[in-house]
Amino acid sequence: MNQLQTTFVDIQVAASTMRTYSARPPTDQKLPLVIVFQEAFGVNAHIQDVANRIGSLGYHALAPELFHRAVPAGFTAAYNDFPSIVPIFKTINEATLSEDALATYNWAAKQTNIDIDKCAAIGFCLGGRATFIANAVLPLRAALAYYGGGIADLLHLVPNQYGPIHFFWGALDKHITAEHRIAIHAAMTKSDKSFSEHVYGTADHAFFCDDRPAYHSAAAHSAWGISKAILEDALSQA
Repeated sequence: MNQLQTTFVDIQVAASTMRTYSARPPTDQKLPLVIVFQEAFGVNAHIQDVANRIGSLGYHALAPELFHRAVPAGFTAAYNDFPSIVPIFKTINEATLSEDALATYNWAAKQTNIDIDKCAAIGFCLGGRATFIANAVLPLRAALAYYGGGIADLLHLVPNQYGPIHFFWGALDKHITAEHRIAIHAAMTKSDKSFSEHVYGTADHAFFCDDRPAYHSAAAHSAWGISKAILEDALSQA
């Protein structure tokens, strides 16, 4: 499917409006939903490209702008300008991410062309954390968390993980250490939750993003192949 319907929709979250990127094949048929959670740099060209890829697989992708409480709609930051993100990051926490995930899901549930019973989420960095949180508050069929920073600080949510969650890590990631990964593994195992781990030995943080220096082609291609198979398996079932 090369042609996509892409647009932005506004989703109300309490007193705030959360602009959300939408991508889907040009059909009125009910499609499974995949929520795409952004990196720290906004719903930029890379995140929109991921949403487009997911739309091209035959799903309805929604990528909400998680910074909507603090910045104008459409905000993005350059990958080499993390300092400008720091104060905005302080507006993000477990409660806001839960609220945004629920608002996105509830909006989608009202759409006649979305099959809300078939829902998954994928996220990167901040979005990996958001995916972990979303899987604790939404009935996801699959959750795919790429190098989600801060998950090791949210292990109280492990017992609430709903669908199988799949972690993608770069072994060279200095932000998410082996100790963090071990703690997450232990907590998931103790709670008898369904999960998988994919650790790429020569990849760093943000290895999936081809707009960043850390991009690792082999790891990115492997992870995307695995992700497509997970989504197909989870969302094709009745």
